[in-house]
Amino acid sequence: MAAYRTEQAYTEAMLDEIDFWPDDWVISFKRTLRQPLGLDLFLEPKQPPATAKVLAFHGKPRPADLIAPKSLFWDRFPHLGHGPVSWMVDYWREHGGRDLSSR
Repeated sequence: MAAYRTEQAYTEAMLDEIDFWPDDWVISFKRTLRQPLGLDLFLEPKQPPATAKVLAFHGKPRPADLIAPKSLFWDRFPHLGHGPVSWMVDYWREHGGRDLSSR
């Protein structure tokens, strides 16, 4: 353990050779769906491909940030994502999420 900064770094190093799921099953919101700098001010994030089974959120934004109706900027500088993301709102509602308009 002394060779690693955190238990997460240790775990990743020990499990580096293990593949649990195919690469296209788990995708990162930040790395895969977020629009490039500048475009993120005008275009919402891309919709996940049909092959994705898990959408990973690490850091900001959080999934709830993308569905909040009164959301201003939910991304971190220099990215400027803002407002509700239509495909996230649709997914939320289709899978039993409650209405957040009072939020």
